[in-house]
Amino acid sequence: MKKLSLTFSLFKNSFFLVFVLYLLTLIILNTILILKESYKTSLENEFATKQPHIKITYINSNSKDISKDLKLIQKIPLVKAITPFSEGEEFFESIGYKKTGANSLYNGNIKIIGILTNSFVYDFFDMKFLPFEDFQVPLTVVEFIYKFRTTPNLIIFNQTLFKSYFPVIESTEDFSFKNKHSFSAKLCGVFNDFSNSPTIYTNLYFANRLLNKPLNHVDGFFVNATSIKKIDALLENLKKILPKNRFIIHSWLELRKKQFDMFYLFSILSLMIVTAIFLLSLLFAVLIIYHSIVKKSYQLSVLFTLGYNLKKEIMFIISVIISTATIINFYTVSSLTPKILKTLNLPTSNTLNTAFYATCFLDLFFITVSFFIIKTTYELKAKSVF
Repeated sequence: MKKLSLTFSLFKNSFFLVFVLYLLTLIILNTILILKESYKTSLENEFATKQPHIKITYINSNSKDISKDLKLIQKIPLVKAITPFSEGEEFFESIGYKKTGANSLYNGNIKIIGILTNSFVYDFFDMKFLPFEDFQVPLTVVEFIYKFRTTPNLIIFNQTLFKSYFPVIESTEDFSFKNKHSFSAKLCGVFNDFSNSPTIYTNLYFANRLLNKPLNHVDGFFVNATSIKKIDALLENLKKILPKNRFIIHSWLELRKKQFDMFYLFSILSLMIVTAIFLLSLLFAVLIIYHSIVKKSYQLSVLFTLGYNLKKEIMFIISVIISTATIINFYTVSSLTPKILKTLNLPTSNTLNTAFYATCFLDLFFITVSFFIIKTTYELKAKSVF
């Protein structure tokens, strides 16, 4: 105990600097790690739960056999849900809402997506329902699917189109479209599909009417995997089984390559920043320890002559400092990051376990390097004065 007290009194300023430096390093590293993983989770949630995982498109419209192809795809392993779709882009001279007294509140190109059923392919239950019949409080999946399939002109706006639409929508009656023809529709809700293109979702038949296609026209199939992690495996299965001369197959990852390229760039940059921060912190901490021992070499030599070898005590206090910094770091990060994630509108990520293992590795690495520096420097500088 006397040796510990003596060691602490000799190096208290250096110990404090090492503690503060290491604590700040851990907090920064763990915060970056959690933010990165949370952003990745957000990206996956946006693109893998708000739209179909895989899109299968017919190459030649003359080669279609819808029922046969549907049965073939349903038998492929890892397929959870499948629906035929029709899509296209149409220029509308006006989209009006008659009760507002205006009839041309939006005009321009709008993407139309029609699906035969929305079961498990689009998570429409995550949308904002508007006050229309039963849609203000949808009770069951079956009820909503039934309404979606049986209401001939029921539509859903994506958020991009809805933000382009100026009035406050209080009801959904008397909604009208005008291109070469005029259509009336009922808007049941607004769906955030994280797309920058103004989009309308509706049933297959009404979409084909809007796009001036045959009512039973099908462009291909939307397919969902049994889980997000199985998308790549399902994509490989589909590419092996389906004829390449009849289908074009893309996954949501391929269709959103730009966003994920940005994420991978962010991951590389964050890894470089984390590595640079840790290495610089390690360098400064080691230099602090080395400088302290060199500066106190005469006192250490006198104490060594008197039988006080403080090498183990220095190592012990460094271990305590690192352990204390780690505990405070986890307390700070666990209380701080949820607030940061909430501010940035990111999902709470389950990365504390990853952060814990990463921190333990850094602790071990830091202690190993510190012990080596302490042992080497102490043996060089703390010598008998006789």
